[in-house]
Amino acid sequence: ARASAAGELGAREAYAGGDALRAALADDDAGVRAEAALALGQLTDSRARAPLAALVAEAGGDSALRDRAAVMLGRLRDPAAAARLAAICRRPPAEGNRAQAALRREAAHYLGFVGDAGAVDALVNAAADFRVRGSAYLAIGRIAGRLGDARAAALLRERLADEDRADARRDLVSALGLA
Repeated sequence: ARASAAGELGAREAYAGGDALRAALADDDAGVRAEAALALGQLTDSRARAPLAALVAEAGGDSALRDRAAVMLGRLRDPAAAARLAAICRRPPAEGNRAQAALRREAAHYLGFVGDAGAVDALVNAAADFRVRGSAYLAIGRIAGRLGDARAAALLRERLADEDRADARRDLVSALGLA
């Protein structure tokens, strides 16, 4: 029940619950601590960084929980999320699975803020799914602009020349504006 309450505070972006969530980081129940860290990440509370990073790094832990923790850590613009976010982007698209598409879209979005030039390949992989394509292109543009990555900018220009879909072309133009 306490873990669910912590999750609800984050989902509702209940900033007034921040003190209770920070206190829950010290709870005896690992599930409560995890949900509190995820909720604080949703609230962009920087005190969630260390617990979220621990969740992401936890070997053999709940994969879905590690994915959510990586997205929240990316939301906090912490580079410790980059490897997990890139791994999410490399996953093959699951046809008809909206939740997986949403996860990959969020992972691509935040990877643009925390990823390095090596993340571009994972984002290109994610762009193969039309449901993720826009977020992936914009993330590549962010990386190109943030790092001065000429290879990423050239990749976006190549994609623009080959892209037939109007929505994807708009995303590419926006991404090139970031590059």
